[in-house]
Amino acid sequence: ISLKADLDFTDIVGFVPIGTEESPFNALTFEGNGHTVSGIACELNEGYVALFGVVKDTFIENIKLTDSTFAGVSGVSALIGKATNVQVSYVTVDNVTLIAADGCVGSVMAISDEMSEIVYSISYDVLREDGAKVPFPSDGHAVINNSYCLAESHNATRGEMTLEQFESGEVGYLFSQIHSPTLRKYGGQEIGVDRYPYF
Repeated sequence: ISLKADLDFTDIVGFVPIGTEESPFNALTFEGNGHTVSGIACELNEGYVALFGVVKDTFIENIKLTDSTFAGVSGVSALIGKATNVQVSYVTVDNVTLIAADGCVGSVMAISDEMSEIVYSISYDVLREDGAKVPFPSDGHAVINNSYCLAESHNATRGEMTLEQFESGEVGYLFSQIHSPTLRKYGGQEIGVDRYPYF
C-alpha cells in the first residue's frame, strides 16, 4: 500500500484506527512516500487507539504524523497501538497528545513484541495529557535502532535525547554518522531553525 498525498483529518469526525485484534492491518509494506498525516482527533472507549490500531507482519515507512490527539483505554499511540513483528522506519511524530486510562502510551508503538523494531525515526513533541514526554514504545519490547525521541533525560539505549541534544544538532550529527546502505539520504538540520533533523 502506498500513500499518494498528505492527509489532513482536521474536519473529519469519527476517525477509526486501521486494524483490530480480530482483523490486524497486514499489508506487508505501507509506504508513506514522505507524506504527512495530520489533524486526527480520535477518542474511543477501547484499546489500541492510533492511526493503525493493531498491526502484524508489516513494514511501515517514510511517513510523518503531526497535530493530532489520540485517547483510549490502553495501548494509545500516534502510529501503532499494538505491533507484532512490525518494522517502522523513517517515521517522524511531532505535536501529538496521547491519553490512555491505564497510562499505556507510546509515541510510535504503544505495545510491541521483541520482533518489532523502530529504525531511523524521530519522535519530537509527543506528550501525555499532563505534559509529560512519551517514549517510543510504552512496554520497552521493540528494538530501538538509530532512532531518537525527545525526553526529559538522556537514555541512549532507548533513544531518549534531551531538548538541548536536539537543538544543538547532536541528534542530527548522529544521523549524519550512520554509514549503512539502508539509510536514505540524510537531509540535515539548520540549527536555530529546524527543531529536529530530517531525511
